[in-house]
Amino acid sequence: MSITAKELADILGISPSTISLVFNGKPGISESTIKWVQDGAAQYGSARTKKDMTSELGKIITYVIYCRDGSIVSDTAFFSTVMQGIEYEARRLGYKLAIFTLYESADLAEQIETLRISGTSGLVLLATEMDKSKLESFSARGIPIVVIDNNLITNNIDTVYINNVQSAYCAVEYLISKGHINIGYLASSSRINNFSERELGLALALQTIGIGEINPKYRFDIGSTSDTAYRSMKKHIEAGCTFPTAFFADNDIIAAGSMRALKEAGYKMPGDISIIGFDDMPLCEFTEPPLTTMKVPKSTLGILSVGQLDKRIRNDNSCSLSIAVSSELVRRESVRQI
Repeated sequence: MSITAKELADILGISPSTISLVFNGKPGISESTIKWVQDGAAQYGSARTKKDMTSELGKIITYVIYCRDGSIVSDTAFFSTVMQGIEYEARRLGYKLAIFTLYESADLAEQIETLRISGTSGLVLLATEMDKSKLESFSARGIPIVVIDNNLITNNIDTVYINNVQSAYCAVEYLISKGHINIGYLASSSRINNFSERELGLALALQTIGIGEINPKYRFDIGSTSDTAYRSMKKHIEAGCTFPTAFFADNDIIAAGSMRALKEAGYKMPGDISIIGFDDMPLCEFTEPPLTTMKVPKSTLGILSVGQLDKRIRNDNSCSLSIAVSSELVRRESVRQI
């Protein structure tokens, strides 16, 4: 008696979607994996047709990580915690979870076609580094999809994202409440939609105190990693830049790297410069001083995205939804009253 595709996947310790790709002769699978699956099928007596193999895979959803250049999306605590939420809710709803990294530098249409024929029931698309033009490539494929971590304005696709404008506004409002008027912006040199929205929230908060826009001399381009942020700030210091009394940073990594360079240059924090980050990464508790930040409910992003995808798969919703998740201010010691 032949074993099922699901049983073969369990025996080989690989995802059922990989089994489907191999038996359908689709691209994207290494020669060694193809041989491994074929040998396993011969050894364990799997003689199923392509149609049978696909139908037996069960409920699968795929977490698609869109990678533009990897400067923002990386193996950090932020994205790991989002992943935990996705895994938890997928398991709770009875889905198996496959993971697929989609590279902008490769043939996008071919990669999406690989996803389409993989047997997946739907996609959770981490679109942090994606722009709207690339999203259109997915819409014509007929696969249920929920976009996560990017408010790509569209009428046709469900999205779950951080309310960046509101969150940044609240962060800067807190700086203002502490007496800061000269507020600067540590802007990631690698721009994504999230950061543009946070910049807008900063500008809106400044308008409440009669400042129409961010002062150009207080807007600093900063590298997106800890090391490049540190080096960027060192260059600004060496150039003799004038600094404000407080900074809002696009995220905690940028804030922490900049703090290190400023402290090395003799600036007291928060005595000379206050700073507030965004995300509430674990590193916030270990910077000196501990970093005030906006806490993003990261696992909630993952949970909500899978829940919405499940509804879409079951045709429970007739219209697309956009779910904005708010952040919470976490007060630590990097902001002082003036």
